[in-house]
Amino acid sequence: MSFADKVKFVRGKLYLTQTQLAERLGVSFATVNRWETKRTEPKFLVMKKFLAIFMALCLVMSAFSLSAFAAAANKSSFELQDSFLFR
Repeated sequence: MSFADKVKFVRGKLYLTQTQLAERLGVSFATVNRWETKRTEPKFLVMKKFLAIFMALCLVMSAFSLSAFAAAANKSSFELQDSFLFR
C-alpha cells in the first residue's frame, strides 16, 4: 500500500476531507492533495503524526474485527485473545 493509498484509506475510514486531515496534521489542503496524487511525500515529522493516526485506526479496526469474530464464536474477545496467544 503506497503512502497515497494510506492517506485515502485513513480519510475514508475517518470520514475526513482533505482539509480536515490537513488541519489535524498541521499542513495545508494542497499538501494532502499532493500526497494523494503521488506528487510528493511528507516530511519526517508529519509522516510520524500521520502514522500514529494510521496505526491507531488499524488497532481499532482489528479490535472490532476480533469482537465480531468473538460474537460469531459466542465467546468474549478476551477468551479469543487467550486462545490465540496461549495455545
